[in-house]
Amino acid sequence: MVTKQNILRIENKWPNNPSFIAQKHSFISSILADCYKKRCTGTLTLKNNGIIKSIHFSSGEIIFAASNLPKEQFSEFLVSSRIINYQQLEIANKFLPQYQLDLGQVLVKLAYLDKDELKSLTTKLVSNIVWSTLTWQSPEVIFQEHQQLNDKLKISKPTLQLLYEGILQIENAGFLKQMLGNLDSQLYLNETSSKIYQSLNLENEEAFILSCLDSRPYTTKALIEMGSISEINVLRIICGLLETGFLRSLPFDKKDFMPNDSRFLDTGSIMKLCQEIDLKIKDINFCVSIYKLFEVDDNADIKQLKDSYERLARK
Repeated sequence: MVTKQNILRIENKWPNNPSFIAQKHSFISSILADCYKKRCTGTLTLKNNGIIKSIHFSSGEIIFAASNLPKEQFSEFLVSSRIINYQQLEIANKFLPQYQLDLGQVLVKLAYLDKDELKSLTTKLVSNIVWSTLTWQSPEVIFQEHQQLNDKLKISKPTLQLLYEGILQIENAGFLKQMLGNLDSQLYLNETSSKIYQSLNLENEEAFILSCLDSRPYTTKALIEMGSISEINVLRIICGLLETGFLRSLPFDKKDFMPNDSRFLDTGSIMKLCQEIDLKIKDINFCVSIYKLFEVDDNADIKQLKDSYERLARK
């Protein structure tokens, strides 16, 4: 992965706890993944051109996020989503001092929302705030450790799934290539495919790429050249699997690639094999003679038929 320095300041509020040790990353997704791996508890504050967003972690899991943008305030989000109206919001705000609860809990108490709806809406807003930071480059990054955070409004989406989904929404192919660096690096799974399926919700294209990588190492370039999936989606999926730690990339070594090794087929060889299979199926459908099907003379004996069958089966 390509790296360059971010401004990173650590404020350790609890001196008795080990300090959060973070590497300097180019990308916000790498910082979030680092917080997850180190099971951090605290607040990550990101500042970019006057926009301030904070992401709250508890033992590595993202539990909440906030923003100074009006449209990303919880109250404005509810109104713009037509969940509540301004009149209901005004009533709820009047009850805040009385109940000594946050806005979401007051709205539940007033029966404007139920608890499940509140959690779902909170998860959606937090996801949007986190995703909006993923393409920021060189923001000021501050992490402040805390001993414990209030996780009463903990979102329902696991952190790795949230991070993966966010990367899948990046539309800038150039940015994704910058994240990947060398498209010729070999890609290897860090976990079994079953473990990955348990951790992430994968769609058909993502499952296809995972099945390819489960069979042998590929490069991002090779996956793109297969043509089965658009370039932008291949880039998204590979970036997502790398950032969530389910995939690793290593420099391509020609010694590991043997063109004559039957385990490694290029796209042309695969297409040729598919064409041969298609022709055989057509022969069967047209009820050609068994001799023609097995590519032997009409006077071939049983041994010759058997030998030809085994030869064709090995192709």
